[in-house]
Amino acid sequence: MYVTQRTYIERMAIKYGMDKSKRVDTPIPAGTSMVDNAGLPLDDDKPFRQIVGSLLYCAMSTRPDIVHAVAQLSRHLSTPHQLHMFMAKRTVAYLLHTKEVGITVWTNLLEIQAPSLVTLSSTAAEYVGACLGAQHGMHLDNLMNELGLKDNGKTVTLYLNNQSDIAIGSNQSSVQSTKHLALRFYFLRDLVRAGKFKLVYLPTNVMPADVLIMHVTGDKLRVAMCFMGMGGYCGFCP
Repeated sequence: MYVTQRTYIERMAIKYGMDKSKRVDTPIPAGTSMVDNAGLPLDDDKPFRQIVGSLLYCAMSTRPDIVHAVAQLSRHLSTPHQLHMFMAKRTVAYLLHTKEVGITVWTNLLEIQAPSLVTLSSTAAEYVGACLGAQHGMHLDNLMNELGLKDNGKTVTLYLNNQSDIAIGSNQSSVQSTKHLALRFYFLRDLVRAGKFKLVYLPTNVMPADVLIMHVTGDKLRVAMCFMGMGGYCGFCP
């Protein structure tokens, strides 16, 4: 099911005086420094807080492409300045001119959640994430086999953004940084060894998750949106 918030966005743009705004292609331009003292402080910070709250609702519902922008703006709720208000309104303008964009909602979307395990390094954290991804991959692989939609023996590709995790998962590296993890997380090695999975490095410049943690622009933003189920916007996918 494809869900948008077109009506909500239109009303939000009217409420904050951005319904006649010019088109912008990114929430916040790349290279923008959201420092604390950016211009003069606002006389009344209530409108800024209202805008950020409205943007947060969109970000958490159907527009993950503005998550990073909202996170940056939220850091200045107590003492907003002119630049922060300008960027908040720019994000509203971005939503208005991409109001047809939404997200594909799957039946099991609510079952997907961050792992509760506390790890001691980024390598360990990403390796745990890779193992959880492999579990979902195995489930889908088995389902497709039962439905006769997949060739038996075909390898499943799991893309990772950490070379150390690929080495660990391929049994090509020592496990000093992950030796504290439970043995159940090492089943990924067995899958790779059996030829059921292969681990492939995905460079940072094409990593779709970057849109959640940094300013992303251009084709990278559009392709990332397609990866997140916001298809049809990038021009590269149906």
